[in-house]
Amino acid sequence: MSTDPEFHLPASHGRKARTAKMEVRFAEVCLERPAGSPKSADANIVYNCIKVSEAQGTVPEGEDPIEWVLLTNHEVSNMEQALQCVSWYRCRWFIEELFRLLKKKGFMIEDIQLEDTTSVEKNILFSAYAALYCISLKHAFDLADKYQAVPASIMFSKNDIEAAKLLSTMVNGRTLKQKNPFKEGSLPWIAWIVARLGAWSGYSSQSRPGYTTFKTGLDNFFCKCEMLRIVKDMYKG
Repeated sequence: MSTDPEFHLPASHGRKARTAKMEVRFAEVCLERPAGSPKSADANIVYNCIKVSEAQGTVPEGEDPIEWVLLTNHEVSNMEQALQCVSWYRCRWFIEELFRLLKKKGFMIEDIQLEDTTSVEKNILFSAYAALYCISLKHAFDLADKYQAVPASIMFSKNDIEAAKLLSTMVNGRTLKQKNPFKEGSLPWIAWIVARLGAWSGYSSQSRPGYTTFKTGLDNFFCKCEMLRIVKDMYKG
C-alpha cells in the first residue's frame, strides 16, 4: 500500500529545509537466521518493513531524495500504523540533539564527578530541565510564525522580560537586517535576544542559531538578569 503524506524536514548538513512529499509503503518481511547463529535461535524472524521515499517534485536541485527503510516489530496492518512508526522515527533528530546538548557540546554531563547514583541522577534531571529551555527557544525561533502569539511569560518571569527589553537595545544591530523582527514580548522575540547573546550574527540570511548557541545565550541572559536585579535592589535601598 502507498500514500503521499507531507513531512517537514529540517535543514541539516547538505540538506535544505523543506516540506517533502513522501510515498509510504509497508509490507511484512521474513529475515532468515544468519549463518553461524546458535541452533537455538529462531530459523527466521518476521518484521514489518516500512519504506518512505521522497517524491521527485520536492527534491531541491543537487540533492538526493530522502529515503528511509524501517524495520519494526510493531503491528503495521494499515497506513495509520505505518505513519505512526514513521513519526516515531522522525523524533530521532530531536533525541540526538538533546543528547548532544547534554554532553560535550552543552551541559557536559559526561564530566560529572559525583560518586553516588542519586546525586548523578539529580544532576542529569536538572541538566535535562535546562536543556528543555534551549530546545523550546530554538523551536519557537525556527517556527516563529506559529509562535508569535505565544507570550514569553510562558517560560520567563516578569523580571526576566523586563531585563530582555533592556538587553534588546544592546543586541539590536545598526541596520534593519540586524534588528529583532518579532513581536515584543513574544516567545520568538526573547528567543532572538537569547540567540544574539549566544554570539549569533542576527542575519536571517545566515544559518539559524543551534541548540548550543541558545545554551550559551541563556547562560549570558540569566547572568545579566541577576546582575540587573542586584543593581535594582541596590537602588531601592
